[in-house]
Amino acid sequence: MKKCFRKLIAVVLTLAMTLSTGIMTYAAPIDEAEDTSISELEQFLKKDDNGLIVFDTEAALSDGFSNDIITAVEAQISSMNSLVIQGTAYIDENYSAIILLPSTRARGESKVVTHWYGLTEVYMNSDEAQDLIDGLSAAGDGATIGGLLGFLPGNLGSVLGGIAGILGVGTLIYRWQVEQAAAPGRGIIMYIQTDFGTTTQSIWFTSQ
Repeated sequence: MKKCFRKLIAVVLTLAMTLSTGIMTYAAPIDEAEDTSISELEQFLKKDDNGLIVFDTEAALSDGFSNDIITAVEAQISSMNSLVIQGTAYIDENYSAIILLPSTRARGESKVVTHWYGLTEVYMNSDEAQDLIDGLSAAGDGATIGGLLGFLPGNLGSVLGGIAGILGVGTLIYRWQVEQAAAPGRGIIMYIQTDFGTTTQSIWFTSQ
């Protein structure tokens, strides 16, 4: 476990206040069903005419949900809405913020998906995955998420810099994690899951 955390990288100023200090672990995916108190909050969400998420916090409080959880989800949604307002993302039917990047001939998608319940998925195509592997190797087989931004080509590196307040830029990742997911020459998905109840995060990788 590595102690991490939260610094702003200048694109989305409101993201700096989204989440607080926590502990980073490398773990298997978290089953959302394990925390029904969070998943059930979706009933209090809707999209307005501007494509932004509206969270009825008063109704959620009246229904007995934790004030701490509601505050954390509200901050996450505020950050996601900021991406929409700036024209960086759109909110889909599942209340997730989608950032699409230009397609290339590389294998796999290149996009970032941030969910209201604290999960961010970073899709890297095969070229971006290889750039990340090469960069981690050059840095000594490990680097922080903030450090990896310098290893990625312009579009993806810029997008991740803009949402660094959500990602947790102090988190250390290792080359072998990416290599296992990327082989043979495939795109990868980096998952960063925040547990709003404990303010901890988990990170893992899979192939696309």
